[in-house]
Amino acid sequence: MSWKEISPLSNIRSKMDGLLDDVDTDDDYAGQITATPPIDLIELPEEIVVLVDLPGVSKDDVKLEGSSDMVEISAERTSKYDNDEHLIRERAPREYYRSIKLPTTIDDAGARASFFNGVLEVHLPKIGIADKKLITIE
Repeated sequence: MSWKEISPLSNIRSKMDGLLDDVDTDDDYAGQITATPPIDLIELPEEIVVLVDLPGVSKDDVKLEGSSDMVEISAERTSKYDNDEHLIRERAPREYYRSIKLPTTIDDAGARASFFNGVLEVHLPKIGIADKKLITIE
């Protein structure tokens, strides 16, 4: 293959490289990130169990609401170093939000939740009540 045959490809690559030069690669944090946390939804004979991974979040920063057929989880990961100068910042503050439609109605009055090692575990007894209620995390 001669250089003349390769040249058009080189020209395209050069143009692409030029486009990438215009992209801002500054490592400064640009704003709050909202993430959808991974879950496991388990149906047992008498209850639904929801396991939610919330790394870096404290129990006090988790809000859990339930109704007869839905669970909503929101949380926020913050840092005590937010106002300090970072040399490297790969663990930016993050908001988590997840709304889960349940496969059956549940008794939200009997719901209970625990939080350990960044994992929220919610137990929702089956049988429904329609109104939304704040669920206390143990």
